[in-house]
Amino acid sequence: MAQDFYKILEVDKNATEADIKKAYRRLARKHHPDVNPNDPQAEKKFKDISEAYQTLSDPKKRQEYDMYGSGGFQGGQGFPPGGGGFEYQQGGFDFGGGGGGFGDIFETLFGGGRGGAASHFRRPARGEDIHLSLAVSFDEAFKGVEKDISFQGFDPCGNCGGSGSAPGSSCGKCGGSGSAPAIKRMSVKIPAGVDNGSKIRIPGKGRPGAAGQPTGDLYIITQVSPHSLFERKGNNLYVELPVTIVEAALGALLEVPTPEGKSSIKIPEGTDTGKTFRLRGKGFPSLQNKGRGDLYVKIKTATPRNLSKADRELLRKFAESHPEDPRAALYAGL
Repeated sequence: MAQDFYKILEVDKNATEADIKKAYRRLARKHHPDVNPNDPQAEKKFKDISEAYQTLSDPKKRQEYDMYGSGGFQGGQGFPPGGGGFEYQQGGFDFGGGGGGFGDIFETLFGGGRGGAASHFRRPARGEDIHLSLAVSFDEAFKGVEKDISFQGFDPCGNCGGSGSAPGSSCGKCGGSGSAPAIKRMSVKIPAGVDNGSKIRIPGKGRPGAAGQPTGDLYIITQVSPHSLFERKGNNLYVELPVTIVEAALGALLEVPTPEGKSSIKIPEGTDTGKTFRLRGKGFPSLQNKGRGDLYVKIKTATPRNLSKADRELLRKFAESHPEDPRAALYAGL
């Protein structure tokens, strides 16, 4: 008795390709032998469902079927008689004699394990994420910036609509992946406070998933260029501030550079080289909106050069009136 493929897939004769594919996936899950280990008819039912889909998903075979019925496909037309194994291929299933068995098909099609329970089913994996390195200047990282970028991304395959295979055939355009390479252009907002290795996630801008699964994400990894003056450690900044020996000796109110302009600090008299002062909240902004880091100012005494004869004489007299030895403590225990 000729089989009614439309009845097997529970669709009417005017069903679209999408309707047929949706029905097939639903019924294949329901009647797979791994899900029904105690049902002796499961294998036959699953084979009938797959055979019906193989025919109705191919426009040419479907046209022939509509004209001649299933009799034109029995024992020929790509469906050899007998209960041979199943071999998965990108265009569908081939009912040949050398397949890998039901479990292999189920795992390939649905991405699931072989536990025999519906709770163990997994759909095909979501699309892959794309990682893009983006150079950002120190000032852009400090203030935040919007940048136009272009990168090698992907679009859903125009031949198969992202399914990974054109109906009834292998999909050569995308190689079965369901997506095709494409140059993507977009504008991205880089928040203030990014550092080397900071990741900015842009959902849904990665590689499309196969068989209608979710698209992956785009991750932008920032590479921040160093500053000629400031050293960054986390959200804190460090800068060296040269001072004269007079300023260090007598104390002074000094201007200090910051990423936002000038600030000021007051150093006490007798400030040694290497002494560090902290300006709170003058460092980098935090990505977590937890305020700002600090700016640490390290004093560096500048030794005068090109002294005149009179200058040298003054320094000698100064040394005579201040005979203390700053290295005395180094030798106290020797």
